Amino acid sequence: MLQQESLEDLLWSMATRIGQLLEFDDCVIYLLENETLTQVAAYGLKNPVGREIFEPICIPLGQGITGRVAKTGRSEMVDDVRGDSHYINDQFPGVSELTVPIFFEGRVIGVIDSESDRVGAYTKSDMETLEWLAAAAAPRIRHAREEKARRAAQSELAEANKKLKSFSQTLNAQVQERTRELQVAKNKAVDALAVKSQFVAQMNHELRTPLNGLLGLVNSAIEVSSEESVLSLLVKAKESGLLLTDLINSVLDFSKLEAGQMQINKTPTDITDFIQNTARHFEHSAEAKGIDLIVDIDVDSRSTFMVDRNRLTQVVTNLVGNAIKFTDSGHVKIGVTRENESLLLYVEDSGIGIAQENLALVFEPFTQTEEVTTGFYGGTGLGLTICKQIADLLGGQLRVESRQNEGTTFSFVFPSVQLTSESKPEKPQINYTALREKKILVVEDNPINLQVAELFLQRANMQVASASNGRQGLQAAESGDFDVILMDLQMPVMDGEEAARLIRLSGNEVPILACTANTDERTKESCLAAGMNGFVTKPVNFESLLQAILAVIAE
Repeated sequence: MLQQESLEDLLWSMATRIGQLLEFDDCVIYLLENETLTQVAAYGLKNPVGREIFEPICIPLGQGITGRVAKTGRSEMVDDVRGDSHYINDQFPGVSELTVPIFFEGRVIGVIDSESDRVGAYTKSDMETLEWLAAAAAPRIRHAREEKARRAAQSELAEANKKLKSFSQTLNAQVQERTRELQVAKNKAVDALAVKSQFVAQMNHELRTPLNGLLGLVNSAIEVSSEESVLSLLVKAKESGLLLTDLINSVLDFSKLEAGQMQINKTPTDITDFIQNTARHFEHSAEAKGIDLIVDIDVDSRSTFMVDRNRLTQVVTNLVGNAIKFTDSGHVKIGVTRENESLLLYVEDSGIGIAQENLALVFEPFTQTEEVTTGFYGGTGLGLTICKQIADLLGGQLRVESRQNEGTTFSFVFPSVQLTSESKPEKPQINYTALREKKILVVEDNPINLQVAELFLQRANMQVASASNGRQGLQAAESGDFDVILMDLQMPVMDGEEAARLIRLSGNEVPILACTANTDERTKESCLAAGMNGFVTKPVNFESLLQAILAVIAE
């Protein structure tokens, strides 16, 4: 009974042989997916025409005797269903009913159900035998189900490759048309900048949530893919996703700057380490173009300074990225020195340069110095605008010097207090093994993001449970002994903040980590007020997520 080739063969054979073995009037098998039981095989009255179900029965989890068994995970034998208000009448109503769950690795994946028109038709021995058969069949069902999903995924991938090939044949014409459309959109965007900024801020959650799922699934697929052609497509998809992330971040930052909402947070920073790490980040890009990447540090290598590292990273990486993009030969230099009581970071290149008459335009939004530059090199025209506004916010200056066809130097000067010249302690190593076997509850309404989170956390050998809204998360927290909770904020039924607030009111002190697309201070303050312990931002980075979990558990 358990050696069939496909899921369908296995389930139909199983239903038939169980019905014949136990001499049941009928035997129906349901599989559970997305909180709904669906009839997939039947024997007897429920399938009088052979191996074909024209209108499969679908039962929501928790409804009817069958749905109740799937939800509780406990077998039920009802001698007379007419006294059970949960019984659902169908085309062939019975009088007595026997239902057992199918378990795999502690989770219900389906049920086996039988009905009879006789009162008390089933015995305890029938129930025990049916439970044994369900347990024996469960691994085979799971394997066949996974194999079916794998084949479906292969078919979808083949179809996607076919569409991709077709799309590439017309891409040039579409790019030209899109360029014309973007030019029109640019003009409209300039005229309606205030409206755009408000709209982008409201779309924050809607943009980052699917992007989080996209990048998470692509990263997971890259890790398990062994076929070179598929891996190449996945890497390109990841690169596109990261470019989209950068674009979204730039637009959102521009909106924050226009609204005066960007916050500055200065922390002690090793400026030598910062410059060296920045250079390492661009080594591959420079090498690919045959450009020399030079680092020039003219400060005490033991010094630390009070700066906003995140905003400094944003400015310097943008400047270096532009320098490499607009330089086809020669060098790009990243340097730091002191200018009076300020720090001066500069990025020098031997690239195409900027005409003198265009220098005044480089910090204007949606602008690049030559129309041909936008088409050839790409870009939104927002990067330098954001850098200039961040420099102003830090109380500094962003300056530019350039000669066309000779090169450009951007200098970022800002006040910074030097803290010490003592030897720097080594950075502590993060011990991810501390997360092994830790129990985490993930509360997330988006099924793709939930799958991504589960893949991330299972890689760290954590025990993962899930809930799809705040109310379910609250119930799970009350019944489970969790080490930490990862809580999405915007969910149906009950949002993450309300769930966290109720968890704290119940006296439960489990650490709660907010997972949110909104990074503004108002959201963070609201989460802390609700009793949460920390934050991770979508799209979620695997290492950042584990560090955040370790931090809140340590507290």
